[in-house]
Amino acid sequence: MERVIQMKTVIDYLLKVLNEELNFMDSIIELLKQKEKALIKNDVEQLESVVSREREYFISMRDMEESRKSIIELLLSKKGIDKKNITLGELAEYVDKEDKFRITDIRKKMRQKVLIINKLNKRCAVLLRKSIELADFSIRLLTGVYNEKPVYGKDGKKVENKTGKKLVVDYKV
Repeated sequence: MERVIQMKTVIDYLLKVLNEELNFMDSIIELLKQKEKALIKNDVEQLESVVSREREYFISMRDMEESRKSIIELLLSKKGIDKKNITLGELAEYVDKEDKFRITDIRKKMRQKVLIINKLNKRCAVLLRKSIELADFSIRLLTGVYNEKPVYGKDGKKVENKTGKKLVVDYKV
């Protein structure tokens, strides 16, 4: 009887940690939405703030993941199962019906949140890439390097393009 109570306590603690991870995933989703808005508005200060908070959240998530792994190892050892790198889906097969439902439900919610996080990350990556391209284009405009197409003379040979004038940015002050 005591072993069943201890097992239930370990599973309840695991479910608590998994729910905390879900809450952190919600926070990360909100941060990614803020990051996306900051990128769209080109708000560097907001972007720095979001990235700093993101870093803190990921450190906490890593700590929670380590706790989860330790709890799962403890749970499996109590059941006499020697398995490394077990998934939540596999773990659900080793617990009773009620706990299986709870673990499966959390697993499903986590998968949905991971998909949302991946989607937001991809959108932010596109926005960052476009921002870099725009900055690069602006620098080339300011330095006069914007016209990189070759120019050909009357004889069909490539000649030096002299239309790109040096701009103020190129001169030593």
